[in-house]
Amino acid sequence: MKRKLTIILGLLKQFGPILTVKLCIYRYKRDDEKYINLCLKYLRKFTQPLIEKYKTPVDYSTLKIENDGKIPVWVCWWQGEENMPELCGLCYKRLKAMLPANADLRLITLENYRQYVDIPDYIMGKVEKGIINYTKLSNILRLMLLDKFGGLWMDSTIFCSNPIDASFLADPDFWSIKLPEVYNEKEIGQFITKCRWTGFMFKANTQSPIVKFVLEATLLYWKHHDVIIDYYLHNMLIRTAYDNIESAKVMMDKIPPSNLNLYNFRNYMDCKFDPDKYKEITKDGMFHKLTWKKPYKKHTPDGEETLYMKMLNEEGV
Repeated sequence: MKRKLTIILGLLKQFGPILTVKLCIYRYKRDDEKYINLCLKYLRKFTQPLIEKYKTPVDYSTLKIENDGKIPVWVCWWQGEENMPELCGLCYKRLKAMLPANADLRLITLENYRQYVDIPDYIMGKVEKGIINYTKLSNILRLMLLDKFGGLWMDSTIFCSNPIDASFLADPDFWSIKLPEVYNEKEIGQFITKCRWTGFMFKANTQSPIVKFVLEATLLYWKHHDVIIDYYLHNMLIRTAYDNIESAKVMMDKIPPSNLNLYNFRNYMDCKFDPDKYKEITKDGMFHKLTWKKPYKKHTPDGEETLYMKMLNEEGV
């Protein structure tokens, strides 16, 4: 209760009583459509100068090649690989084995992020004050890395079941995971994106207009706000680009559906390992979104090895 009151007071201070009351009513009623549209309306008005800027056609140059023809694959765990939770360590070790020869895997940590990007002082000042947490900071980080270097960003909780093809990495087109339909309409993040993209995995070239718009919009937002309008601000700003910038919409609509078991895979983590079922749920893609916040079981109630335990054993985690 105390936490909710603190959030409401913060919203009141940042957005005023009218917007705050509407947001709270729609959330209380679980009217996701009205809630999201209200947030998007605010963000559209706030970023209107940027929207006009990016409506101008942009030369979508080819993917910049770094490090002797290799393409960066970005993963972040602020505390470093040795301090990853078990699930993240499993996913990271698996990723190493699944990458093609033209990939350059780069793990970003608190120790090395300054080697790659210069995050504005006003952002880091808000990090130090606790206004921006490290989850929000990672959203800024991924945009800055892709804007400067290009490549593929993957959250640390993505399990790669099959080898990644070299031609996939080399393709300069903007890419994210798109599903043919919304997997779970009760998930507000999926309601925002309609599963046309994912905020936790996307590939872009340097100077991508989508990445540049969302980066500039994110930096502008935090320059003028101390309170986040919604946890899914990152996806809402991508949605703002999609809804208002024709070139962004065209690029994202070009993405073909893929990785049909992106979310379904995790439903089997606690089940007895079944090689036929594993083959079935990995045949339509290689990427699967998991979570380190849920403690997956290693054995069934009957003492049999689960899919999760099988994955751990295979990777030697």
